[in-house]
Amino acid sequence: MKLINDFETFQARIKAINIEIENAFVDQENEVGPIYDGALDSAKYFDNTRLKILWLMKEPYDDEREGYWSLPELFTTKYDTFFSDLIKGTSGRTWQPVVYISYGILNEFKNWDEIPFISNDPSIVKSLEKVAWVNIQKLPSETGKSTNMKNIYSAYNNHKQLIQNQIEILNPDVIICGNTFKVLKDYFGAPKEVTYDMIEYYEIGKRLVINAYHPAQLQITRERYVNNIVECVKNWSRRNERLNKNIS
Repeated sequence: MKLINDFETFQARIKAINIEIENAFVDQENEVGPIYDGALDSAKYFDNTRLKILWLMKEPYDDEREGYWSLPELFTTKYDTFFSDLIKGTSGRTWQPVVYISYGILNEFKNWDEIPFISNDPSIVKSLEKVAWVNIQKLPSETGKSTNMKNIYSAYNNHKQLIQNQIEILNPDVIICGNTFKVLKDYFGAPKEVTYDMIEYYEIGKRLVINAYHPAQLQITRERYVNNIVECVKNWSRRNERLNKNIS
Protein backbone atom coordinates (compact mmCIF):
# COMPACT_ATOMS: atom_id res chain seq x y z
CA MET A 1 0.00 0.00 0.00
CA LYS A 2 1.29 3.45 -0.95
CA LEU A 3 2.58 5.57 1.94
CA ILE A 4 0.11 8.26 3.02
CA ASN A 5 1.79 11.66 3.17
CA ASP A 6 -1.08 14.01 4.02
CA PHE A 7 -3.64 14.02 6.80
CA GLU A 8 -6.63 14.53 4.51
CA THR A 9 -5.87 11.29 2.68
CA PHE A 10 -5.22 9.54 6.00
CA GLN A 11 -8.66 10.58 7.28
CA ALA A 12 -10.31 9.49 4.05
CA ARG A 13 -8.67 6.06 4.27
CA ILE A 14 -9.80 5.68 7.88
CA LYS A 15 -13.36 6.57 6.90
CA ALA A 16 -13.27 4.07 4.05
CA ILE A 17 -11.89 1.24 6.20
CA ASN A 18 -14.58 1.92 8.83
CA ILE A 19 -17.25 1.52 6.17
CA GLU A 20 -15.68 -1.82 5.26
CA ILE A 21 -15.69 -2.81 8.92
CA GLU A 22 -19.35 -1.85 9.26
CA ASN A 23 -20.26 -4.03 6.28
CA ALA A 24 -18.01 -6.96 7.17
CA PHE A 25 -18.43 -7.27 10.93
CA VAL A 26 -22.12 -7.61 11.73
CA ASP A 27 -24.13 -10.18 13.64
CA GLN A 28 -27.56 -9.66 12.09
CA GLU A 29 -29.17 -12.51 14.01
CA ASN A 30 -28.34 -10.92 17.37
CA GLU A 31 -28.40 -7.31 16.10
CA VAL A 32 -24.79 -6.73 17.13
CA GLY A 33 -22.46 -4.37 15.28
CA PRO A 34 -18.75 -3.60 15.36
CA ILE A 35 -16.80 -1.54 17.85
CA TYR A 36 -14.58 0.71 15.73
CA ASP A 37 -10.90 1.07 16.59
CA GLY A 38 -7.71 2.52 15.10
CA ALA A 39 -5.78 5.68 15.95
CA LEU A 40 -7.31 7.00 19.18
CA ASP A 41 -6.73 10.59 18.01
CA SER A 42 -6.13 10.45 14.27
CA ALA A 43 -4.62 13.95 13.98
CA LYS A 44 -2.13 13.53 16.81
CA TYR A 45 -1.27 10.00 15.75
CA PHE A 46 -0.59 11.14 12.19
CA ASP A 47 1.50 14.11 13.35
CA ASN A 48 3.58 12.00 15.74
CA THR A 49 7.03 11.83 14.17
CA ARG A 50 8.68 10.04 17.09
CA LEU A 51 7.38 6.46 17.06
CA LYS A 52 3.94 5.37 15.93
CA ILE A 53 2.75 2.55 18.20
CA LEU A 54 -0.01 0.11 17.35
CA TRP A 55 -1.42 -2.28 19.92
CA LEU A 56 -2.71 -5.37 18.08
CA MET A 57 -5.30 -7.00 20.31
CA LYS A 58 -7.87 -9.79 20.16
CA GLU A 59 -11.40 -8.40 20.55
CA PRO A 60 -13.39 -5.66 22.28
CA TYR A 61 -15.72 -6.08 25.23
CA ASP A 62 -19.16 -4.54 25.62
CA ASP A 63 -21.35 -5.08 28.70
CA GLU A 64 -24.55 -5.17 26.67
CA ARG A 65 -22.93 -6.77 23.61
CA GLU A 66 -24.50 -4.30 21.21
CA GLY A 67 -21.53 -2.64 19.52
CA TYR A 68 -21.98 0.21 17.05
CA TRP A 69 -19.70 2.56 18.95
CA SER A 70 -16.19 3.90 18.38
CA LEU A 71 -13.19 3.68 20.68
CA PRO A 72 -11.48 6.71 19.03
CA GLU A 73 -14.69 8.72 19.32
CA LEU A 74 -15.00 7.79 22.99
CA PHE A 75 -11.41 8.93 23.56
CA THR A 76 -11.68 12.23 21.68
CA THR A 77 -15.23 13.36 22.50
CA LYS A 78 -16.09 11.61 25.78
CA TYR A 79 -12.72 11.44 27.45
CA ASP A 80 -14.12 11.46 31.00
CA THR A 81 -16.14 8.34 30.17
CA PHE A 82 -13.13 6.73 28.50
CA PHE A 83 -11.08 7.43 31.62
CA SER A 84 -13.68 6.23 34.13
CA ASP A 85 -14.80 3.13 32.20
CA LEU A 86 -11.60 1.88 30.58
CA ILE A 87 -8.75 3.27 32.68
CA LYS A 88 -10.29 3.21 36.14
CA GLY A 89 -13.01 0.61 35.54
CA THR A 90 -12.81 -3.16 35.25
CA SER A 91 -10.87 -2.84 31.98
CA GLY A 92 -8.08 -1.01 33.80
CA ARG A 93 -6.09 -4.21 34.16
CA THR A 94 -5.68 -4.13 30.38
CA TRP A 95 -5.49 -0.41 29.72
CA GLN A 96 -3.24 0.76 32.56
CA PRO A 97 -0.16 -1.22 31.40
CA VAL A 98 -0.83 0.11 27.88
CA VAL A 99 -0.74 3.66 29.26
CA TYR A 100 2.51 3.09 31.16
CA ILE A 101 4.25 1.46 28.19
CA SER A 102 3.03 4.02 25.66
CA TYR A 103 4.01 6.89 27.94
CA GLY A 104 7.42 5.35 28.62
CA ILE A 105 8.20 4.83 24.92
CA LEU A 106 7.03 8.28 23.88
CA ASN A 107 8.89 10.07 26.66
CA GLU A 108 12.55 9.19 26.12
CA PHE A 109 12.02 5.53 27.06
CA LYS A 110 11.26 6.05 30.73
CA ASN A 111 11.29 2.88 32.81
CA TRP A 112 8.83 1.82 35.48
CA ASP A 113 10.53 3.77 38.27
CA GLU A 114 10.44 6.98 36.22
CA ILE A 115 6.80 6.79 35.15
CA PRO A 116 4.23 8.39 37.50
CA PHE A 117 1.28 6.31 38.60
CA ILE A 118 -1.99 7.21 36.90
CA SER A 119 -3.53 7.87 40.31
CA ASN A 120 -0.87 10.53 40.96
CA ASP A 121 -0.75 12.02 37.47
CA PRO A 122 -3.85 11.20 35.37
CA SER A 123 -2.46 13.32 32.51
CA ILE A 124 -0.14 10.49 31.43
CA VAL A 125 -3.22 8.74 29.97
CA LYS A 126 -3.19 11.42 27.29
CA SER A 127 -0.14 9.68 25.80
CA LEU A 128 -2.68 7.37 24.16
CA GLU A 129 -3.60 10.18 21.76
CA LYS A 130 -0.49 9.19 19.76
CA VAL A 131 -1.31 5.48 19.82
CA ALA A 132 -3.44 3.15 17.69
CA TRP A 133 -5.46 0.21 18.99
CA VAL A 134 -6.61 -2.49 16.56
CA ASN A 135 -8.71 -5.50 17.50
CA ILE A 136 -8.67 -8.48 15.14
CA GLN A 137 -12.29 -9.28 15.93
CA LYS A 138 -14.37 -6.11 15.69
CA LEU A 139 -17.57 -7.53 17.18
CA PRO A 140 -17.93 -7.50 20.97
CA SER A 141 -16.74 -10.68 22.62
CA GLU A 142 -19.24 -13.54 22.65
CA THR A 143 -17.60 -14.98 25.75
CA GLY A 144 -17.32 -11.93 27.98
CA LYS A 145 -13.83 -11.11 29.17
CA SER A 146 -12.57 -14.63 28.52
CA THR A 147 -11.60 -14.89 24.85
CA ASN A 148 -12.27 -17.96 22.73
CA MET A 149 -9.32 -17.92 20.34
CA LYS A 150 -11.33 -19.80 17.71
CA ASN A 151 -13.38 -16.61 17.28
CA ILE A 152 -10.22 -14.55 16.77
CA TYR A 153 -8.76 -16.89 14.17
CA SER A 154 -12.13 -17.03 12.41
CA ALA A 155 -12.42 -13.22 12.33
CA TYR A 156 -8.95 -12.90 10.84
CA ASN A 157 -9.33 -15.70 8.31
CA ASN A 158 -12.64 -14.26 7.11
CA HIS A 159 -11.41 -10.65 6.92
CA LYS A 160 -7.62 -10.83 6.71
CA GLN A 161 -7.25 -8.35 3.86
CA LEU A 162 -9.31 -5.79 5.75
CA ILE A 163 -7.23 -6.22 8.93
CA GLN A 164 -3.98 -6.03 6.99
CA ASN A 165 -5.13 -2.92 5.13
CA GLN A 166 -6.07 -1.24 8.41
CA ILE A 167 -2.58 -1.88 9.77
CA GLU A 168 -0.94 -0.54 6.62
CA ILE A 169 -3.06 2.62 6.67
CA LEU A 170 -1.89 3.26 10.23
CA ASN A 171 1.69 2.43 9.17
CA PRO A 172 3.07 1.91 12.69
CA ASP A 173 6.77 1.84 13.52
CA VAL A 174 6.11 -0.51 16.43
CA ILE A 175 3.43 -3.19 16.68
CA ILE A 176 2.87 -4.63 20.14
CA CYS A 177 0.93 -7.89 19.92
CA GLY A 178 -1.13 -8.81 22.97
CA ASN A 179 -0.68 -12.56 22.38
CA THR A 180 -1.87 -12.09 18.78
CA PHE A 181 1.31 -12.56 16.74
CA LYS A 182 0.42 -16.19 16.05
CA VAL A 183 -2.90 -15.16 14.50
CA LEU A 184 -1.27 -12.94 11.84
CA LYS A 185 1.69 -15.19 11.08
CA ASP A 186 0.95 -15.14 7.36
CA TYR A 187 1.04 -11.32 7.37
CA PHE A 188 4.27 -11.08 9.34
CA GLY A 189 5.96 -13.83 7.34
CA ALA A 190 8.80 -15.82 8.88
CA PRO A 191 11.11 -13.21 10.44
CA LYS A 192 13.98 -14.10 12.75
CA GLU A 193 12.77 -14.35 16.34
CA VAL A 194 14.82 -12.76 19.10
CA THR A 195 14.05 -13.08 22.82
CA TYR A 196 14.36 -10.24 25.28
CA ASP A 197 13.64 -11.53 28.79
CA MET A 198 9.93 -12.47 28.74
CA ILE A 199 9.04 -11.20 25.25
CA GLU A 200 9.87 -12.14 21.68
CA TYR A 201 10.48 -9.56 19.00
CA TYR A 202 11.00 -9.40 15.27
CA GLU A 203 12.57 -6.76 13.05
CA ILE A 204 10.50 -6.73 9.86
CA GLY A 205 11.84 -4.18 7.42
CA LYS A 206 11.81 -0.85 9.25
CA ARG A 207 9.21 -2.09 11.70
CA LEU A 208 9.54 -3.65 15.15
CA VAL A 209 6.96 -6.31 16.05
CA ILE A 210 6.79 -7.43 19.67
CA ASN A 211 5.09 -10.64 20.71
CA ALA A 212 4.14 -10.16 24.35
CA TYR A 213 1.62 -11.41 26.86
CA HIS A 214 -1.74 -9.68 26.85
CA PRO A 215 -1.49 -6.44 28.93
CA ALA A 216 -3.82 -7.93 31.58
CA GLN A 217 -1.39 -10.83 32.09
CA LEU A 218 -0.59 -12.15 35.55
CA GLN A 219 2.45 -14.28 34.64
CA ILE A 220 5.01 -11.60 35.54
CA THR A 221 4.92 -8.38 37.52
CA ARG A 222 3.52 -5.29 35.84
CA GLU A 223 6.89 -3.58 36.39
CA ARG A 224 8.74 -6.32 34.50
CA TYR A 225 6.14 -6.35 31.73
CA VAL A 226 6.37 -2.58 31.22
CA ASN A 227 10.17 -2.49 31.37
CA ASN A 228 10.55 -5.45 28.99
CA ILE A 229 8.60 -3.73 26.24
CA VAL A 230 9.96 -0.21 26.78
CA GLU A 231 13.56 -1.50 26.86
CA CYS A 232 13.01 -3.63 23.76
CA VAL A 233 11.74 -0.62 21.79
CA LYS A 234 14.54 1.56 23.18
CA ASN A 235 17.28 -0.88 22.11
CA TRP A 236 15.77 -1.29 18.65
CA SER A 237 15.37 2.47 18.19
CA ARG A 238 18.92 3.21 19.31
CA ARG A 239 20.33 0.53 16.98
CA ASN A 240 18.44 2.12 14.08
CA GLU A 241 19.73 5.57 15.00
CA ARG A 242 23.32 4.32 15.00
CA LEU A 243 22.80 2.48 11.72
CA ASN A 244 21.30 5.53 10.03
CA LYS A 245 24.22 7.69 11.24
CA ASN A 246 26.74 5.22 9.83
CA ILE A 247 24.93 5.14 6.48
CA SER A 248 24.82 8.92 6.22
